[in-house]
Amino acid sequence: MKTGMKIDGIDFLSKQMKAFGPTVSKKATKTGVGKAARRMARHVRNAAPSRTGRLKKQIGAKVGRNGIAWVGLRKPKSETNLLGYYKTLDLDHQRGRAYNPWFENAVESFSGEASDMIVRETTKALYAEATKVYKRSLQKNARSKGRG
Repeated sequence: MKTGMKIDGIDFLSKQMKAFGPTVSKKATKTGVGKAARRMARHVRNAAPSRTGRLKKQIGAKVGRNGIAWVGLRKPKSETNLLGYYKTLDLDHQRGRAYNPWFENAVESFSGEASDMIVRETTKALYAEATKVYKRSLQKNARSKGRG
């Protein structure tokens, strides 16, 4: 199941990112989206049914190089029934409707807060990365003036 999310304030953030350049923007995007994804994973983990707790342990978040986040089940190492258990609870199956569609409900209930968090954390990270780049350029200029 792939779920997209509409983010309010993305136009403002996009203008800011263009002003700072691609290197700073990529790092800031990965940082902001990563924080929101980890928070989303925690929210989904809390909403998961806990018969044995194995399902909760397998929920995680990951951010790719392109800044796209993934929240869901990690690949189980030895528990082969875990994926079937998740599918039975959350997805429609041969016998009928899902028993407990907790995953989609948890994502929908947290998506508004997550979109705000993406914009807020990415903006913070954007200025933090820009400050680091600026400080490095000042140090580089000071070293080059000292040699000349």
